[in-house]
Amino acid sequence: MYLDPPYVAVGRYSDFNRYHRVSFDLDDHKTLAVLFEELSQRGCYVMLSNSYCEFTLKLFARWNLDIVHAQRLINKKSSGRAGVKELVIRNY
Repeated sequence: MYLDPPYVAVGRYSDFNRYHRVSFDLDDHKTLAVLFEELSQRGCYVMLSNSYCEFTLKLFARWNLDIVHAQRLINKKSSGRAGVKELVIRNY
């Protein structure tokens, strides 16, 4: 299973936190971590992507963490379009 929630905000303008009228906050990310654990215990292979930040590193520390570089094509400054680090979390 691949889970792609609204990412944890890591900058002033990285504040996309919803796919509908209800925001996805830090408590929702904690609930997602519980779901990740439950799916793992059921034998599911689970992959999740999220922001590379202290919060997600701590929240998913027991799992396999890979740092990937993601290109960002939208930024108010062209120098900010170089990309960012993201975290890929796997239970396998």
